[in-house]
Amino acid sequence: MIVEDVVYGRCEITEPVMLDIISSRAFQRLKGISNLGIPGEFVPSGENDFTRYDHCVGAMLILGRLGAPLEEQVAGLVHDVSHTAFSHVVDHVIKEDGSAEDYQDSIHHRFFSDGSELASILERHGMDPRRISEPGNYSLLEQGQPEVCADRFDYTLRWWGVGGDTGFVNAALGSITAADGVMAFDSKEPAMAFADHHVSVFGEGRRRSLKPFEISVIWYVFAGALRIALRKGIIAMDDFSGTDAYVMDKINRSRDPEIMRLFDALRRPLRFEITESDPKAPIHYKFRYTDPRIVLNGKVERVSDEYPEYRRRIEEDMRKNSRGFGIASIEGIELPIL
Repeated sequence: MIVEDVVYGRCEITEPVMLDIISSRAFQRLKGISNLGIPGEFVPSGENDFTRYDHCVGAMLILGRLGAPLEEQVAGLVHDVSHTAFSHVVDHVIKEDGSAEDYQDSIHHRFFSDGSELASILERHGMDPRRISEPGNYSLLEQGQPEVCADRFDYTLRWWGVGGDTGFVNAALGSITAADGVMAFDSKEPAMAFADHHVSVFGEGRRRSLKPFEISVIWYVFAGALRIALRKGIIAMDDFSGTDAYVMDKINRSRDPEIMRLFDALRRPLRFEITESDPKAPIHYKFRYTDPRIVLNGKVERVSDEYPEYRRRIEEDMRKNSRGFGIASIEGIELPIL
């Protein structure tokens, strides 16, 4: 199988277990799951997006480049297979502020239970489905913040790669390595660039075409529309086991006027006001950052050791994030949305 990847270029996948997983129904479904979680018609200009399928294949590819064992590469390939339609937006459907962003983790084991499609494939190739279903078993694939791991590395490079920043992507790929079972950079400049690019996507002062927190506001409005659809029986929670397009088709065919008004608002730039006191809609988001390891002459340093201004930036971003924020108003929308 030949893959033309925006980050890793032209790659050939030959391992039978990987080919069987990729061709499975469970994995093919990920082609219809947006990483950003917003249907394309609502994605603001300047925002980059890709599918969970692309990201899972990418995590597997970087693990292969780093020399990870086959089992860990397979775990990377399936690490996001449990994502529902609209990815983390569903966390905001279940809990209005979406603070945990862990629903897919809570159902991940179901995709590897006895008799499941993926469990059958893995067992046929002599692998333990339960072990592979736990990304934390694999140190290159999954690490807590602020470490760089295959998951964080791929989605950061993928966001910028989709946007055409090949210089940053190639520099990061040329410097990343594996040291003592974790990912590290072998020079300072690419490590700092990665840390900066990662927090610029996900942090307080991210370099996007959007106002700060606008994605969270869009998620809030879209999640509100999904909650209305659930309340009215237009969709059911089980529908989120399908694709973005499947759920959107069910909602659009209903032509529910309350939901259609919200969708119309999402098609144009949202005008909103943020407040820190007495908000009509409190919002939290998962603050993501890294502090990459740098290995030079056998010595391990961190970006924050070499660049104190980066440490100060992260500390300030974390303080702001811990307070959360709230929406005071959104033009044309009555708050709070059910």
